[in-house]
Amino acid sequence: MARIIASKNKKNMAKVRKKLESTYINLKRLGMPDEKMLGADALMLTEQLLTDNKAAEALVVADHLVAKFPLIIDVLLLKARALMRMEYLVEASEYINELILKVPGNLGVLVVGAKLHTVLGNSEKSLQLLKRANKINEGNSTILIQMADCYTAIGEKAKAVSLYERVIKKNRSLACDSNELQGHELQGLIGLSTIQGLPIAEQKQLKIALNSKLADADMKSRIAFCLADIAKREKNTEQEIEYLNLANDQLCQTMGHSSNLKNFTQQREKQTALNIRMFDQPQPRWLEGFEVDVNDAPIFILGLPRSGTTLAEQMLGSHSAIGQTGESRAVPIAITRAYQKYQYGFQLEDFPVNFNKMPLVAFKGMVADVVNYQRLLTDKSIYVDKLLHLIDYAGIAANLLPKAKFIHMNRAPMDIFLSCYRGAIPGVPATSVIAQLAVLYIHSKKLIGHWRQLYPERLHIIDYAALVDNPEKIMRGTMEFLELDWEDGILEFHKRKNVVRTLSVDQVRQGIYKTSVNKWLPFKSMLQPAIDVLESYGVDIEGVPYL
Repeated sequence: MARIIASKNKKNMAKVRKKLESTYINLKRLGMPDEKMLGADALMLTEQLLTDNKAAEALVVADHLVAKFPLIIDVLLLKARALMRMEYLVEASEYINELILKVPGNLGVLVVGAKLHTVLGNSEKSLQLLKRANKINEGNSTILIQMADCYTAIGEKAKAVSLYERVIKKNRSLACDSNELQGHELQGLIGLSTIQGLPIAEQKQLKIALNSKLADADMKSRIAFCLADIAKREKNTEQEIEYLNLANDQLCQTMGHSSNLKNFTQQREKQTALNIRMFDQPQPRWLEGFEVDVNDAPIFILGLPRSGTTLAEQMLGSHSAIGQTGESRAVPIAITRAYQKYQYGFQLEDFPVNFNKMPLVAFKGMVADVVNYQRLLTDKSIYVDKLLHLIDYAGIAANLLPKAKFIHMNRAPMDIFLSCYRGAIPGVPATSVIAQLAVLYIHSKKLIGHWRQLYPERLHIIDYAALVDNPEKIMRGTMEFLELDWEDGILEFHKRKNVVRTLSVDQVRQGIYKTSVNKWLPFKSMLQPAIDVLESYGVDIEGVPYL
């Protein structure tokens, strides 16, 4: 039986190079003419597509490469990376775990395997793979940082701190007399700062790096967020505001996100109106005749970032009958797949455009995609999922999964805006523009109002302030809504050693605290653009549960 060419010795590298530089593949990509391309060129094309965040196209080319060169590890790893970038966890899990069995000593395989198991919430398995990788390439900073992140996720801060300090020390010695912060040293400092803060000397180093000509927008954003957090700990509000404005401005540059309020508002108004029009009744006319028999009874938590969704998820997940899938991408991945198969040319950002033109078989496929994806994350049929964009997908989720229930976290908008602005929210670039945050809030409340009209028996609203004030009362009411028995462990969620798959890991480990209510007042001048937006919609700064 042929073996995968995984070793990087000269003989193997020459053999691989010869194959790639002398063999053509017939590349077929949807929407493009067929083309004949050398394997080496196709390999570089795939790398470039991944760099350009064109993971779907990269996966198509990678599939062609794997079919032609099934024994070249660099080719196999490209497909693994494309699957992970697309977040196709079902295929990625099967594919990557098979690679681990076939080439258990390959560094690239171990690292991508660790990333897979981190996403799946299996930090123990991820750490096991990273430790094996570290034996192959001892002291590799990327591996050490991944290990530190895993320890942070499971609450073992001392081990995480030790690894971050090791990375800082190693990269500082490599930099010799240079005052410039190296990438890994910066990651170590940021990780360390998040856990325990930084001494004055390290803070000074960050400030020097922030003004360096070598620092790009991404690095400046990360440094500024770190310095803002330090200012927050020191209760220096003026300096925190200065760093937060810089951090979010640089983050917008990094993401290519426009701060234009008019265009953003028009886009959100159009998307909300389309969602309401497409889902004009509990089962839209274009879904008539669609029936599905599925046991999954997910609890979808709907809310803006920093609205208390993680707190609710962790409390619910402490119940013995409820599994946790974190911020699962199951629903949006199912939407993406349906578009690719039945409405090519449309993508997730277009949803729900043309969904009324899908054949009913497409929706049955979506149900299978969602269930198979979630089963990788939990073995329970009742599970809590808190993906941030679920407010937009609640209509289709309610129809795909008839036993699903929804919980909306209602928190005072000004506290949400401040909390979002204090930290980058992946996948939600509008959180870096204060006025756009308010627009997001308004349209999320409009959708909640609509879903409440369509599914009154399936939607429950939790007030964040009431939850932190009287958690037992609020959660007992929530258990009644879910038709589950009360368990005292719900109130002791912070004592668990489970993996927290969200950015709110530190807050969750602290348990319930009331200090996060009305913290926005000293930042009123910074948040004024959001206040102006709320007033333009006739919404008070105290907020509303729905519109």
